[in-house]
Amino acid sequence: MRNCLQLLLAITLLWSTASLADASLTTRLGLDIDQSRQLADIEADYRREFASLRQVYNRESRALRRARLANDSAEVARLTTVTEGLRQQLIALRKAQDARIAALLRPEQEARFAAYVEERRQMDGSSRDERLFE
Repeated sequence: MRNCLQLLLAITLLWSTASLADASLTTRLGLDIDQSRQLADIEADYRREFASLRQVYNRESRALRRARLANDSAEVARLTTVTEGLRQQLIALRKAQDARIAALLRPEQEARFAAYVEERRQMDGSSRDERLFE
């Protein structure tokens, strides 16, 4: 019985630690209800456009890889320009979203958001999108 209790405690501790690591932005920034609603609206405004643009970027990136494998220098040059333009649009969308989020924060939340943005930037391997912003 004691071992079962210890196992249950260990699982509970691991689960609670994992949930803190992936806390929502609302929780991480300590947003109030109104701010949380505004954040959800901002994220919804950008989600569809970002996903759509990301899909086009992925398609063009695959085409670029195929052109490189085929040694098609004209197509590589064209698609390099296309993918870079799409990447810049994705960067602009992310910056615009971050600016709108930052605008709704109180001064004590701004440092937490800056830390979150830096942590997001430092992600390695776990966030496909962050590779676009380097």
